[in-house]
Amino acid sequence: MKKLLIIGGGGHGAMIASCLKSNQAKGFNTDVELVGYVNDYETFIGGLPVIAKTSDIPRLAGEGYLLSWSIHLICKNKATYEAYQRMVIPEDSLYTIVHHSAEIEEDVVLEPGCSVMAHTYIGPRSHIGKGTMVKPHASIGHDVVCGPLCHFARGSITGSHVNIGICSDVALGATVIEKRNIGNFAMAGARSLITKSIPDGEIHIGSPARYMR
Repeated sequence: MKKLLIIGGGGHGAMIASCLKSNQAKGFNTDVELVGYVNDYETFIGGLPVIAKTSDIPRLAGEGYLLSWSIHLICKNKATYEAYQRMVIPEDSLYTIVHHSAEIEEDVVLEPGCSVMAHTYIGPRSHIGKGTMVKPHASIGHDVVCGPLCHFARGSITGSHVNIGICSDVALGATVIEKRNIGNFAMAGARSLITKSIPDGEIHIGSPARYMR
């Protein structure tokens, strides 16, 4: 049995821990044991110990630990990306977890370290970048391509043939219609209807969505 550590804290990290617990109750992911967290500020999270700091990641990977990425700083996307780059996590140490209730078509590509939560859907030929989080009840259409470290929040809907860059967000309840692009470090704001593409680094909100900042 492999030992698993979650990189992050009790927000996104707790959701990954809950997903794993739910799966193991159904007989899935029984080859791993969640033993704690990697965190620079706390000592216990959700009843589990903080085993090490982020600077210890190369050592942990060398010792055979699996690592689950749970850091996504909303509206601080570049800081998230910089943190990931700084930690230098070997891809073969990144653990991908998919909730047993998720519906993922056979030809979907999930890169290492993705977390796909309960009651989600990912359509045919979609490609989801490493470390991306797909939260409960999110829907991603066919032929969607997203870069690493993206975040699809609860209840978001991403239409088909959408391209999303590095470390970007489709926020709570947002809808992105087909054949639109979301740039690097960009956000489709909560409850927004995205009818036009979003350039790099911009936040668009509203229905229909407009540039915010």
